[in-house]
Amino acid sequence: MGYGAEYKYNPNYKDGKVKQQYLPDDLVGRRFLEERDLGTEIDPDLGEDGG
Repeated sequence: MGYGAEYKYNPNYKDGKVKQQYLPDDLVGRRFLEERDLGTEIDPDLGEDGG
């Protein structure tokens, strides 16, 4: 089938950065979430750096 044949596993690369396309061609550029006000609360479980 070839699924994942050219997948680059992020942890194998410096800083986990790779250039690859994750979506099928027909979904590239499609907007899935419209811009809007999503609130102002901050989850305290995220920690100081937000992640």
